[in-house]
Amino acid sequence: MDELCMCRLLVVERTAWTENNAGRRFVSCVKGRNGCNIFRWTDPPVCARGRAVICGLLRRIERNEEELEKLMLLQEEKSNCRVQKFRCLNVKMFVFIVVVIWFVWTRF
Repeated sequence: MDELCMCRLLVVERTAWTENNAGRRFVSCVKGRNGCNIFRWTDPPVCARGRAVICGLLRRIERNEEELEKLMLLQEEKSNCRVQKFRCLNVKMFVFIVVVIWFVWTRF
């Protein structure tokens, strides 16, 4: 049977991401802090070594995500530069063709 909170709503399972409880699941009111304050851990406490490992992995993920974002911005800038060069080349080609056509027309 599904558990109801004091707001008479179904409780939801969430995951804590604090340093002391990283990855530890709990149930609470669907309204969160604005609800009835029901709270119960569903996972046992994580040992000190587990907390250290999880926090280290989370920091590594965060650094990798930041690096990925920087690389994606750099890639986008390079792509925009290529598009601008291509457009410039198209304009030059168009001008060249117009000049050649004009030259051919004026010779006859």
